[in-house]
Amino acid sequence: MSARPLHPGERAARRAREHWGLAQTQPVRDLLEVAEDREQVPVLIERFDNDRIAGVLLKHGSGESFVAVNADHNPVRQRFTLAHELGHLCMGHQPRVELSSDLFGATRDPQEVEANYFAAELLAPRAAITGWLENQELIADAAAPDTAARLALEFGIAFPAAVYRLERVGAIGPTAKQRLIDELSNRAATLVGRHAPHRLRDTIQTLAEDDRYPRVPKRTLLYASEARAADLLDEQEYEAIVAEQPAVNSADWVS
Repeated sequence: MSARPLHPGERAARRAREHWGLAQTQPVRDLLEVAEDREQVPVLIERFDNDRIAGVLLKHGSGESFVAVNADHNPVRQRFTLAHELGHLCMGHQPRVELSSDLFGATRDPQEVEANYFAAELLAPRAAITGWLENQELIADAAAPDTAARLALEFGIAFPAAVYRLERVGAIGPTAKQRLIDELSNRAATLVGRHAPHRLRDTIQTLAEDDRYPRVPKRTLLYASEARAADLLDEQEYEAIVAEQPAVNSADWVS
């Protein structure tokens, strides 16, 4: 069985990984670190009170960009939304309010399709998936629900996304793909419980578990600190901005 041809969005994700110094053979251990420290894009994670909107991408005339992600969504969707927005930025797409239906449903918008392929390859690169299957000695069991579930948890992607990635690398065929999607849907809770120790634990996952929102961009925290030092903010104003913001240390989630 052969792999599917590379989509332009997947090629763009490979170039981005190379630019950011990320190995093509590993999951992204902390996507927020990549966005803010390597791509220099401020990221706000906040409750939108509107499930129809996944995120927002803004661009300033000066070239500065800003991303907001909907904290009402689960960590897997938040992670994919952020990867999707990075795709728009890397491929020079237009700013937008991102509808959930364009990320997690069917869309014909060429830029949305490209960004979805970008996000999938960024989070779960083909080389990483094939290497993972080989290292775990799961090539012969690629069509098993447990394999797809563990892959999804380790790479921080949704179960259906894991199945599609297995098909993209040629590990399973179309028939097995549809069967797997159905089985994973029916057995999701059991499979998550069984493979929970393998879950990717990054900043996005930790924020969701602790319900620590809003997650203010690092740059905002820096500006607030500088403003306090210059007596432009009093202590109460400063605390209102930085209250309960977690320290970010990607090493905590590197296995």
